[in-house]
Amino acid sequence: MTPTLVLPGGDTGDIWEGSGSADYGPFDISGSRVAFSADIDMAGRFDLYVASVDGGDPVHVVAVGDTADIEKVRFSPDGSKIAFVGDLEVEGQLDAYVIASDAVEGTPVRVSPAHASESADLDAFQLLWSTDSTKIVITGDFTNNDFAEMWIADATAAEPTPAPVIPRDRIMSTGVNQKGAILPLLVVGDRILFKSRLDADDLYKLTLIDADGQNEALLANSTITRTDDSTADIGAATLSGDRSQIAFSADETETIYDIWVMPADGSMAPTKLTDGLAVANTGPPPSQPLKWSADGQKIAFLADYRTEGRYEPYVVPVAGGGQVHLANVGDTPGDNKDADSICWTPSGDAVFMVADLEIGNDSDLFRLDPATADQTPAIAIAAPPSGDLAGVRSSH
Repeated sequence: MTPTLVLPGGDTGDIWEGSGSADYGPFDISGSRVAFSADIDMAGRFDLYVASVDGGDPVHVVAVGDTADIEKVRFSPDGSKIAFVGDLEVEGQLDAYVIASDAVEGTPVRVSPAHASESADLDAFQLLWSTDSTKIVITGDFTNNDFAEMWIADATAAEPTPAPVIPRDRIMSTGVNQKGAILPLLVVGDRILFKSRLDADDLYKLTLIDADGQNEALLANSTITRTDDSTADIGAATLSGDRSQIAFSADETETIYDIWVMPADGSMAPTKLTDGLAVANTGPPPSQPLKWSADGQKIAFLADYRTEGRYEPYVVPVAGGGQVHLANVGDTPGDNKDADSICWTPSGDAVFMVADLEIGNDSDLFRLDPATADQTPAIAIAAPPSGDLAGVRSSH
């Protein structure tokens, strides 16, 4: 069931049920404020709200139509704007919008391009702000299902006109599932770093491109040669807080994904951080970002290194020394338990994990010591009866 949201002002409502991952789901944090999608004003209608993490009534930022929903929510780096994805114009078809974060029942502006047709299969996917909070990058399969294009728009314009960066005709991959511009990672000036699957070789890569679609190139030194002389695939990828380093998973041994780290400017070859792994088809889930500590010294992540398909928490020092397995999730291979999300406390003294560790399919929040191996996690917040906790984020 969808967990009930109890807000500081006493209102109740449901958070949008399609929680996605903690980083791209229906809530985001900027300083002392949280933006989220919930049906507070009308049951079943998921509008956009902003509330203080310290208490107080939520502000109703955007009210949508009776059949529309707001799903993914992203603050701009300076906290002045909110980008979100929702089906405001065609039921079931997602577009991207921007609105001022201090708006009250305001009218958002659309920043995503037109779709080839009205279809629930053609949607906006990911949102990424430029570091100066003036531009927004949007990915989505606007022309063909599972072919992720990338567009950019001026978020300061009264009527933004999105421009293509990776158009449909640039995507040559014909592999199964999503291909194209998979995940935008960084927009600095007129240069964009993103995880791609563009070419006929169907490989996932780290790619740089100008905002006008020119000067496409692989991130220097990011290609890893496998032990069989083929090229490794890139899995999960995340920038450090200061954007100077990128951590990513890659399968130097085919289908075994280790974690690597390198300068985000490509000035040095990557260093492998995890070691001693030998289970095929394992590694961090590509959809769950690797989590850097605030000081940039450690990375927390989920991986199924011990039992294929069961994700458990790990921490690895960037300086080397190998990964620490923080806790078991489940007792036997068949008990179907998992960790779903993980994040650091701002001080770096603990890691929080959402997992159904105690009862299968009932996820609670647990606190872990990032320096202790194979510990018994301490429960921090239990889920409501017959409910679940979903993504976890921390405020700085």
